[in-house]
Amino acid sequence: MLHVYKASAGSGKTYRLALEYLTAALGSEDPGEFRHILAVTFTNKATGEMKDRILAYLFDLARGTGDLNFAASLAARAEALLKAILHDYDNFRVQTIDAFFQAVLANMSYELGLMRGFRIDLADKEIIAKAVDKLLAQTNPEKGCADEKKLMESLVAYMEEHIEDEQGWNISKSLKSFAGSNLFRDTYLRHEREIRKVTDDPQKMNDLRRCLRAAEKEETEKLHQEALAFQKILQELPFDYTAFSRGKSLMTYASKIADGDFITEPSATLLKNMEDSSTLVKKADAKNGDMLTAAETVSEKLGGLEQKRRNAALTLTSIRLTLQLLSPLTLLTHVDAEVEAANRTAGHFMLAKTPVLLGNMVKGSDASFIYERIGTTLRHVMIDEFQDTSQM
Repeated sequence: MLHVYKASAGSGKTYRLALEYLTAALGSEDPGEFRHILAVTFTNKATGEMKDRILAYLFDLARGTGDLNFAASLAARAEALLKAILHDYDNFRVQTIDAFFQAVLANMSYELGLMRGFRIDLADKEIIAKAVDKLLAQTNPEKGCADEKKLMESLVAYMEEHIEDEQGWNISKSLKSFAGSNLFRDTYLRHEREIRKVTDDPQKMNDLRRCLRAAEKEETEKLHQEALAFQKILQELPFDYTAFSRGKSLMTYASKIADGDFITEPSATLLKNMEDSSTLVKKADAKNGDMLTAAETVSEKLGGLEQKRRNAALTLTSIRLTLQLLSPLTLLTHVDAEVEAANRTAGHFMLAKTPVLLGNMVKGSDASFIYERIGTTLRHVMIDEFQDTSQM
């Protein structure tokens, strides 16, 4: 059965979870029931606070003190539970999610294909930094190896993009930042194989770049033509468009879009012009029928152009960001390979990859096998501040 408690910060979530823990632990006459309860938190601080609360509540119950007014018959049971926990503290399972994963890995190293005596590594950024340094220092196209040549081509392409963006030729810092932000991210880990199929194939990467640039050119040209069409409407009015209230801003807005500026948002005045055509007309022309009719047309076309600009902005921004990140994405697979090699040599395993490893293991099978293999049968699992956005 799943129970979800929603509460804002400072409203007593940890207090509630501690009481739920006590309810489960004291619900059995066996003081060892606590060994079958797992409470997971997201920080070491939260773990400490929850353990302190549970022990303090048990002490109050056993001694009949504090503000927990439970039945007196529970005092003996609470005292027995408190003694059982203190004498078997290792099985007092209130721990962080990372600590839980470490316990699972330690107890399932054989099934997960991990080498004997492996160590769990938490220093993601440190090992990534070392992997990038090694990658940049040891790449040598003169070895004649096809992989080395492809790697050098990717490095050079990234350097050239760096220089074009006026960031200099040194890509070490940006590559470390990109790898640190993405190498162990859920999205990359879930699609790592599919990504590698593309990034490891120069032809596919070139085709992808051509496709993106063609789409960028087409979208830019389409927006350019829309802006020119709006300018033509202004120029073909039966009167000078500057006769409108702040009429020059209409042409300025269209000119920016025609020149390729799809990022700049329209002014508050232009937004009002789109919503209400009468705002285009000066007070002196309020009864001018031709002016009012033209204003309705211009307002409608202006709103249409703005909607097209917004749509194009989303598309073009996505395309340009994708193009910008293709080179570092290609290098990400090489950084990952260096990280894996370093871990194999040192007998380490990255904790961040635990969800992938466990996810692949339980795919299509009963996940309870994992719980059985960690050395206990868990009857209750409690999660404090369930905020993990991982889809694995």
